[in-house]
Amino acid sequence: MAALDGRASAAEAIAAFARRLGAPLALREIGLPENDLERAIDLVDATLSQLPEPVSRSDTAALLRSAFVGAAPIAEVTVR
Repeated sequence: MAALDGRASAAEAIAAFARRLGAPLALREIGLPENDLERAIDLVDATLSQLPEPVSRSDTAALLRSAFVGAAPIAEVTVR
């Protein structure tokens, strides 16, 4: 597995494993219609508002839009 050789992140290794299995990698592949994406963003945003650290709606939207199309995972995280 790629992550074990130190050249890939755990997220990248999990995505590669899922691809090898033929598992869906995008929200649209599991049946989320594109016209429901804004509603999904609203629901997730409302849930995240209860976290001790704020998460902006634009960050939530970017994450879900990436997940909708199955974008490659981002291995870097910025902690505020």
